[in-house]
Amino acid sequence: MRLVIIAFGLLMAGPALAQPPEILEPKDTIDLAVGESRTLVFEKPFKDPTVVTHGTAELIPQTDRKLTVSGLAPGRTLMIVNQPGEEPYMAAINVTPSSGHLIKLYGTGGKDYIGWYCSETGCGRADLDKKLANGGRDPDEPSAESVTVTRPTQDGGTVSTTKQYGR
Repeated sequence: MRLVIIAFGLLMAGPALAQPPEILEPKDTIDLAVGESRTLVFEKPFKDPTVVTHGTAELIPQTDRKLTVSGLAPGRTLMIVNQPGEEPYMAAINVTPSSGHLIKLYGTGGKDYIGWYCSETGCGRADLDKKLANGGRDPDEPSAESVTVTRPTQDGGTVSTTKQYGR
C-alpha cells in the first residue's frame, strides 16, 4: 500500500516538475526584396526545409546542401531547415516591397535623360547621391535664372535689360 501511495504521489507531481518549452530564437536574419533570391550553402546535408508563413518566401532546394530562398510578398516568416543529428537551423526572413525600377525621361535638356526610380508606392530621383553631394542641388540643373525684359524707348528703339536670379 505504501508503494501505491508513493507511485500516486510521483504521478501527481509529474506535471508540477515539467519545464515550460524552450523558445528557440533564429540564428540569422535574411533580408530580401520581393522577387530577390539568395542561395545558402550548408556544410552538412539537410532535409525538409520549410517556412512557417506560406506565401511570404519560397524555399527551393538545389542540392542536399544548397537551398535558394526567394521573396514572394512583403512580410516576415521563419525558415527551419532540419539536418540529421543536428539542431535545426532557423533564420528569420524579412521580405520588403520591391525596390522599384528605373524610368528614363528623355527630352528634358541638359543630359540625355533624367532617371527616376518608381515602385508601386511612387517615384523618386534615381541619382539622389549626386544631388546630395552638391548641397541638395542637382548639378545638371541651372543654378541661376535670367530674365530679359525689352522696353520701347521714346525715339522708337528698344532697350533690353537682363536680370539674373540665383537659386
